[in-house]
Amino acid sequence: ILKYLESLPENQKIGKAIFVSGFATPIGFAEPDKFIGAGVDLEKVKGKCGKFIVFHSDNDPYVPMDKAHELEKALDAELNIISKGGHLNAGNGHLEFPEVFESI
Repeated sequence: ILKYLESLPENQKIGKAIFVSGFATPIGFAEPDKFIGAGVDLEKVKGKCGKFIVFHSDNDPYVPMDKAHELEKALDAELNIISKGGHLNAGNGHLEFPEVFESI
């Protein structure tokens, strides 16, 4: 989503973006890092969206908390911390995510 927003023309904007275990710079894992490349210009992204919401677990083994704080700070995002959620995916029991649904 970040790469998509970064690529939008200057006059194009969306209303809201929601990130779950999101990151804008490499995290040290080959598969996700190949998509993010060297990183995302968050200053450019910030102007492409009216509101940013971030959901992140305080014990994610793959995406460190500092990546959530990076998004929070750079995008003036609303950060929602999920206590002891692990990596927020189906493998850790997150089959439904009512907090995301409510934020839509």
